[in-house]
Amino acid sequence: MPLPCTDWWSTISSPPSPAEADRRNRGTTLVLPRGTSPAGEGEKPMRFLGEWMADSIRLGLALALALLAMQIPAVAQSYRAALSQVVAATERDIAERHRIARDYYRLPQEAPPSEILESLRRSEPANAAGLVASAEQAALLRNTAERLDSASPLTRPLLALWDGMVDERAGKQAILHRAWEDHVPSVLLSAAPASYGLGGLILGLLLARLLLAPFIARHYRHA
Repeated sequence: MPLPCTDWWSTISSPPSPAEADRRNRGTTLVLPRGTSPAGEGEKPMRFLGEWMADSIRLGLALALALLAMQIPAVAQSYRAALSQVVAATERDIAERHRIARDYYRLPQEAPPSEILESLRRSEPANAAGLVASAEQAALLRNTAERLDSASPLTRPLLALWDGMVDERAGKQAILHRAWEDHVPSVLLSAAPASYGLGGLILGLLLARLLLAPFIARHYRHA
């Protein structure tokens, strides 16, 4: 029903009392959509930069680990070739020392290594011990090379790296270090490098996710 003229005029002409004004202010509530704020427009550039930075970290870490993982098969192959080279060099040194010992002690040319060692132990025990250590080193490296050859092409690189990093015998760590230094980085698309590159890509994405997880959780708490 329309208000009387006097009531309408009093409503627009008379200011509200302090109690009435306070009641009206407390009854007025501004409801904003979820995830927005009065300063939301100013937060958009920072949110854009944060998302761009997170995407850059994910992509950069994934590509870096993928390229690094693709080098593993080539480094493992260089390590395997270096094992054969060290074995060959050690065997040549042993053969030369046997020849010198036979000539010095006037042993027959067909004298077995055991007879040569016995002659050395009687007069040169240190030289005999060094000769035995060289023979054991050559045998250990030869067995390692044969074990790597018998492994599958996909698992051979991991076995080679693990063997070179963990086994301290026969100078394996130095051989692996030399193979890594001589390696020239390259991108090959054969089965083994591509498989390791894919694994590195997945691992990089996982590490990036773990690295950014605290910041993402904080963003959603404040959203």
